[in-house]
Amino acid sequence: MIGADAIRENLLRVQERIAHAAERAGRRAEDITLIGVSKTRPASDIRDAFEAGLVHFGENRVQEWEGKRGEIANLSARWHLIGHLQSNKAARAGSIVSISVDSVDDIALAEKLDRARAEFSPNEKTARPDRSAYRW
Repeated sequence: MIGADAIRENLLRVQERIAHAAERAGRRAEDITLIGVSKTRPASDIRDAFEAGLVHFGENRVQEWEGKRGEIANLSARWHLIGHLQSNKAARAGSIVSISVDSVDDIALAEKLDRARAEFSPNEKTARPDRSAYRW
């Protein structure tokens, strides 16, 4: 556990760096999404970061996120799976409606996620790309 004060100070420093970089690039800092990597961090640190203003959190492993979910379920945060997702974990990842998978690296994995999402959330509409433009 890092501590709420240290987390708040670190978050402020990162937000300042983002603001300066955005200004140099002619962009607005509000258009940049900061995802705090919460892998290996306890749920208490995630809660402290959320209370400090961080909204987006990234986990590397489905099973690690599932282990924390009970303690942080009441946060109105946005959850992301980052890093490589093994195809054998696609069904588990796809069944978690409240999580964004940001690391899809092939069409077969995307299709597995899509099938799992449809199975666990049949009323949720998923975006289906028009594949006619693809040249295979």
